[in-house]
Amino acid sequence: MASGPIRILVVAAHPADAFDQAGGTLAHHVAEGDQVSALIVTGGARSHDWQMVDRHLKADEPVDLEKDSDEGHEKKTDETRRACAELGITDLHFFGLEDDEEMLTQEIVFRIAEKFRELRPHIVITHHPYEEGGFKMHASVGRGVLYARRACTGSSRLSGKPWLVPVVYFMNPMAYVNHNSLNQGVGFFRSDVYVDITDVVEKKVRAMDCIESQYYAGLYARKATEIGDGAHGNMVMTSYAEQFQRYTAQICYKLPMSDFEVRTADEPREQTMIRRGYMLDHMASMPEGQRPNGLPYEFDRDLYDP
Repeated sequence: MASGPIRILVVAAHPADAFDQAGGTLAHHVAEGDQVSALIVTGGARSHDWQMVDRHLKADEPVDLEKDSDEGHEKKTDETRRACAELGITDLHFFGLEDDEEMLTQEIVFRIAEKFRELRPHIVITHHPYEEGGFKMHASVGRGVLYARRACTGSSRLSGKPWLVPVVYFMNPMAYVNHNSLNQGVGFFRSDVYVDITDVVEKKVRAMDCIESQYYAGLYARKATEIGDGAHGNMVMTSYAEQFQRYTAQICYKLPMSDFEVRTADEPREQTMIRRGYMLDHMASMPEGQRPNGLPYEFDRDLYDP
């Protein structure tokens, strides 16, 4: 571990990406006194404001898409500020780019690189550059980060002094591996670092509750955390964890090993299973106004028959 405070920047494609895949880890660093910042590249309204999509579906007359998108952008910015505040993150930077354009340009790369020179992060956390085969906004931003890391080290056409980002982590690298055939069997994806977030998982759920435009608040925030972070935690014998893939190899004086790993060697298996079985419903109550069971889901078997 670094001997003093460090600076961390998460570079996210969409507003909720700033915390929903690495929020617990970021909360740990805030609590430890590190400087944590977030850069959100797109406004997220066109692709992720599902309340707006539903309004359009129900509308009897044509709607003003530009006006709705602008209002959705403002709403998602406010949601993101409130969500990140739940985790102690207050230094947010928004590019506000459109989120229905998948192309990565040199202008965007240079804007990211200049933000690196401005904030001078020691760690950058971002998306895997080959997520869904690379054909996704997440992947475009991940590639943009790697290009920007290279651009900001030399004498590029950028403002500010050169800066080499020492460490890059890809968050939740295994999440989309099986979404299409371009990812299957590819060796680019692995999880080589897990962060136990059990102590802050309630904060992460509260942050997700703020994203009402995507219907995250309430049941989905809890379900997604249980099947995502809960599954990751189970892999490493704890309750909730976030997974990361390091871009470059780590350099150490000794082989890294935590006291947690030492303890598991002769820990009673009953204690291990109790820790692995800890569940969210003991910690995170539903937000005010949300029904405990949500809207009724009517299962109709006939819908699945050809």
